[in-house]
Amino acid sequence: MEDSLLIEELRKEVKRAKSVNVTLTRKWTDAKKACKEIEEGKQESERKRKEDSRLRRVAERRYEELRRELVEAEAKLFAADAEHGDLRLIAQGLQGLSETLQSERDSLANTISTFQERYLEISRIEDIIKCAICDDPMWIAWSIGCGHDFCADCLAGWFHATLSTFKARYPTYDPRLRTLTIPLTPEQRHSLATCQYAHDVLGVLQAVPQPCYSCPMCRVPVTGRPSQRYVLKSIVAEAAAVTGTTVPQQMGLEESESLWDEFWPRDTEYQNLTL
Repeated sequence: MEDSLLIEELRKEVKRAKSVNVTLTRKWTDAKKACKEIEEGKQESERKRKEDSRLRRVAERRYEELRRELVEAEAKLFAADAEHGDLRLIAQGLQGLSETLQSERDSLANTISTFQERYLEISRIEDIIKCAICDDPMWIAWSIGCGHDFCADCLAGWFHATLSTFKARYPTYDPRLRTLTIPLTPEQRHSLATCQYAHDVLGVLQAVPQPCYSCPMCRVPVTGRPSQRYVLKSIVAEAAAVTGTTVPQQMGLEESESLWDEFWPRDTEYQNLTL
């Protein structure tokens, strides 16, 4: 009887492992696709930036040339007026030059407008890469189970507030009791087969209160450690490069998994704890 139960449990574990493997494969494919799109976007942005810079330099040189020509035309106008007094012909030439200058100015304005529109695209991306708590770019983004992303300081502060409130209510709370290692005697193993000892164990575990962490936005319970969003981190860095924003110096703890040890201790910290 015990062997049949064990075999059935192993089959369920294999089925769950296959499901997890399919999910991880899909996520890996999505991540590679996102990285490729980011690289292509980076190349296109760099090409557009260089083209905009070239057009701006050409327009500025042409503007200076026309300005010098206008100054020279005005000097010729005064000289011709003093020498010949034929102002009408010179005025016509000056009018044509003025119209050309206005046309070049309009072209330069269009170039600047196009350049500003491309920067507006970056500003729309900034609305996505900003933390919903502090409204700053998520230089190092952490994701929780519901799919929302936050910067490390804000998310840790949110969890710490929940933990502080919980500890005020339960001063003797020990986070290591989240998982217990329970030795079984032969009699207990026999009792476990009849579900009596399993019922006793569940009673002990349910008697240990645990803090309930939740998402700062949707309030969905958070039951596991956050994971770092490396793709979003790359997008934030690329947006900063395009807009000329300086990336701040980051502390190593913001990228370390140990940031969450206070809320979800690692197994190695309590693997020897027994009842």
